[in-house]
Amino acid sequence: MIECPSTWLPPLADARCTYAADWVATKLRRRLTVEQPEAEALTILAEPSGNQPLPLAHERAAAGK
Repeated sequence: MIECPSTWLPPLADARCTYAADWVATKLRRRLTVEQPEAEALTILAEPSGNQPLPLAHERAAAGK
């Protein structure tokens, strides 16, 4: 079972921004919904992460889209 950001975070604080960005990119790529507790956790994670680009944006740029 995959745990969402509201129930699990990487033990290393430095990995949390990347984890959140990857999580959001997967949700966007697969057009999945986000539950309220998950959205709240992602909002909190995003605050100190700054403007880290989502992996999805890099994939589109590489594909020339």
